[in-house]
Amino acid sequence: MMMSPAAPNAAKRWLAIIPALLLAGVLVVVALKATSSSSPTGAAAPTPQSQAAAASKDAADRAAAAKKAMDAAAAQVDAGEIETALVILEGALVELPHDQQLRLMYAETLAMSGDFASAYEQADQAIPLGPDHPEYRHAAAMYANKAGLPEQAEAQWLMAQKLDPNNPKYPLDLGLVQYKLSNLPEAKKNLLVATRLAPDAAEAWAVLAQIALDEDHPSVGLQHIARARSLKPDMWQLRLTESRLLRRENRPDDAAQTMLDIDESILLMNNPALEEATASLGMQNDFARAASLYTKAAAQRPRDAELAYWCAYWLDRAGDAKRAFDYARRAELGGHPLAGPLRERLAQVAPE
Repeated sequence: MMMSPAAPNAAKRWLAIIPALLLAGVLVVVALKATSSSSPTGAAAPTPQSQAAAASKDAADRAAAAKKAMDAAAAQVDAGEIETALVILEGALVELPHDQQLRLMYAETLAMSGDFASAYEQADQAIPLGPDHPEYRHAAAMYANKAGLPEQAEAQWLMAQKLDPNNPKYPLDLGLVQYKLSNLPEAKKNLLVATRLAPDAAEAWAVLAQIALDEDHPSVGLQHIARARSLKPDMWQLRLTESRLLRRENRPDDAAQTMLDIDESILLMNNPALEEATASLGMQNDFARAASLYTKAAAQRPRDAELAYWCAYWLDRAGDAKRAFDYARRAELGGHPLAGPLRERLAQVAPE
């Protein structure tokens, strides 16, 4: 039996799942072939009218076969049998390779299985088979993005935006992938379009703030991040960007307070938040408080060598060489690459 060339694991799936398909009675290829029409032997020469009728019947048969395959596959997806659904769709596509909806469903099911590269390939093949639609482009872009193909994702979102210029999600996702590609001017342009179409798009405001930081425009970035935080006040990650912007404006006290206002249980469990808070404290020469945050975190995660290293670093800055030495030794035992030299230096100055 022929397998879809876009599905490298198809043969393995067939070998594993054919018994289940036979038991379920859903071998779609058989059903598809049963609907194929053939001319009787010795029939009269076809007229244009009869040809048109035959073509119409053939199209109807194909549509019915595609629907049967998609219904069978959907039932398998609903039952959690993604691999079985893929086998059904692969078999149907052998008979109906130009059915757009069938191929789009195959792409979606491949994405459910985690094969985003093949999902993108199938979606990209499906789009020219019928009417174009921004959601088809959006789906293809998402598959490409998750497959690590940002350039292809960008091209698909550009088309989606062209097809539906009033939908804010297309310029938003386009701007995000352009930011990933370091195309800051285009990313900024499209994210601003998204905010005009959807002023409550917090993610767009947040990335615009990050772009302003990247371009060294902290005052503009603070305006953007204020919009984002007003929309998502409980999203602590937004405070990271705000704190960095404040530090860029040489306002370490405000930056530190921004981070220290995070619930301590969250702060101590998230290394990026700890790093940002202590960077701001370090700018104020408050090394003891920075060390205190890290030692509290290390008490909750005693096997984290990274935390142990930063405990040693800040304790050393705070003048507590003995405790710094102990944490440096713990970090070295945990495999931290910078801990050994720090421990050796501290061994020269730490009291016995």
